[in-house]
Order: sequence, then structure tokens, then C-alpha cells
Amino acid sequence: MTVRAQTVFALATVSIGMVLAGCSGSEDGRGGDSAARSSTPTAGGWHALGEGTFGDVYSLASHADGTLYVGGSLREAGGQRVNAIARWDGSAWSAIDGVQSPLRMDIKSMAIHDDGEGPALFAAISDDGLRLAKLGEDGWELLGEPINGTVECFAVADLGGGPVLFAGGGITNIRGADVSNFGWWSSGGWQGPSIDDGTVNNAVFAMTPITRGDHTALVLGGWFSTVGWDEANFIAEWDGSTWSNLGGGVDETVHALTVFDDGSGEALYAGGEFTTAGGVSARGIARWNGSAWTPVGDGVDGIVHAMAVHNGVLFVGGRFTAADGTARNIAAWDGARWSALGEGTDGTVHAMVIHRDALIVGGEFTRAGGNEVGTVARWVP
Repeated sequence: MTVRAQTVFALATVSIGMVLAGCSGSEDGRGGDSAARSSTPTAGGWHALGEGTFGDVYSLASHADGTLYVGGSLREAGGQRVNAIARWDGSAWSAIDGVQSPLRMDIKSMAIHDDGEGPALFAAISDDGLRLAKLGEDGWELLGEPINGTVECFAVADLGGGPVLFAGGGITNIRGADVSNFGWWSSGGWQGPSIDDGTVNNAVFAMTPITRGDHTALVLGGWFSTVGWDEANFIAEWDGSTWSNLGGGVDETVHALTVFDDGSGEALYAGGEFTTAGGVSARGIARWNGSAWTPVGDGVDGIVHAMAVHNGVLFVGGRFTAADGTARNIAAWDGARWSALGEGTDGTVHAMVIHRDALIVGGEFTRAGGNEVGTVARWVP
């Protein structure tokens, strides 16, 4: 079966609980000092976005018009009340109306996708059940039937029939469609792999497209043991009709995926909770070159939740204290060595995106580089 549709998260991706955003000299936290709050920092290092955010951040999306979307269990952004999601225009925060109480459903994943009407934000939101929604000028447009379960990640990929929005998660079913844990949205509605092709037997937490010769495939990672009708340990590849096992996979959950060129050619990088990949020791992160797994330096001493690539550097975030040395919850890999990003963050990093030529990170932290920032921060080299 070949995917043929006009419509198509990075990733980003991810989840977990709630923490208070910090502010200088207080504990209820909606900002920091004036230097940390600068909206257009000229100096390198960590900076807050305006007065910061209150509530955990699980997902980030960067629009070509310069807007940054931040999703999670947000309660405030820039000192104003928000409901699970907020928008940053480079100088100020604003709320997005029309989302049910985030106590019912946090926003775990978002993606920017052009369905033929121009690039727009897509997210899974709670509105009388979990629904796919598209953000337009007049607010949210609900798409398709209710989704039973959770959507943990989105990815946009063209596997041969035009760009498509893929969704992964702990999806038990979607009314009127044969979708379980993995599927895609088009103008005709939800679709999934055919019964003959088979699907994923458990939750999908991360996806990324990858070039394979003259075609594109989609790599999935998560907490699953089979795809189609074959064994696949936490990671697999889908080309629109066929599933592939990647070198025996890894020994524990995959939370993040990306493609990075370390100077020897593009390769797939997987991050998560594993300690081996293809039987080779690889702590938290591993590289797949299409035929074999290799470690990325000495890896990290904890869990990788998010990755992003910018200017020849692979940024890795999660919950760890060392990556070939000291690095609190975030580190950078240049293809040969690990380095810390200042003092890092004081809590878990769940999401990353490149926005306006800087790295934006979100998670459960309140401080980055010693500055009170809330739960979103910007790193400028």
C-alpha cells in the first residue's frame, strides 16, 4: 500500500507532570531578571522568553511566519492566563482560545503542516474527547472523528503521494478508521496500515522522516515489540507499504528521533531509556547508519527525551547529569565530542525546536544557565 494524500509532530514530542515556573526572588515564578527576560538577546547563553511561562511544556512548534507555539500543561504565559497552549511572537505572549481545560488533556504534540491551504498548526486537543484540530484565523477547526487513547507525536513526511500528517501514540482506535497506535490524516479522514501490512503493537513516542536512496521512509520509536507481523525492538521503519527492523533495535523505550550528519554522512539518531543498540553498548543515544548501530561518544547517564539539529550541531535534552562529563539535562554533540550548554537546566527537558536561529527548549525546569526562565528558554551560542 502506498500513502496518497494531500495533508500531513517533532517533534517533537513528550510528556510528564507539573512544576512551578520560576521568577527571580520568588517561588511562584513568572519571569526572571531583566537580562534573562530579554526578548531579543544579543549576548550568548540562556534567556527567558518575555516574562516566562507557568506549567510544564511538552511540545514546541515553529511557524515560518515567526510564531512559536508552546504546548503542555500551561496555566500562564507572560503573566496572563492560558489554557494548555500559548503563542510567542518574538516580543509578547498571547493565549489561544477554544481549548478545553488542560486538566482534562495536556497538549503533548503539535506540528506545522500545509494541507493545501498554507502552513498551519495541527494539534490533538480535548473537545468532548480527543480530536485532531487545525488552528486557523477563526480559532480551532476540529477534524475527523474522536480519538480513543493518546497522541504522543506528529510528523510530516512525503512517502510518495504528497506530504502527509502522521500521528503516533497510545491510540486504541479512531471511530470509523482502522488505526491502532500509528496512522495518518488526509482530506479523506484517518487511515492506517492495512490488515495485511499490520501495525504497531504498542505506543509510539517519536517519528522522523529519513531519505533512503530515491525515496523517503518514516522511522518510529516508542514502547513496542512488533510492527506488522515481525519483531521490532522499540524502533522500526515504514516506507508506506513495508515495515523494516533496524538492526535488532534497542533494549528499552525510544523517546526521540532525528537525522544528523556528523561529517560522515546523514544517519539516524535515536534517544531514550536504552543502554544497548543492536547489542552494542549505547547509553541513552545511538547512531544508525543504515546497516549498524554505534554509540555516540559515551552517551548520557540518564534518559533522552528530545533532540534538534542546528548549524552542524546535535542538541540533546532529557533527564541526565553527564554526557562525557558534566551536562545538566541538555548537551551538544558536534560529531566528535560532547559539550555542556552553560549550566544547563534544573529539571527535565521534554521538547526542542529551532526558532529564529536559536534553540528553544521546554520542559519541567525553572532555571536555565542560572537564570529564572519559567518552563521555556532560549539558548543563543
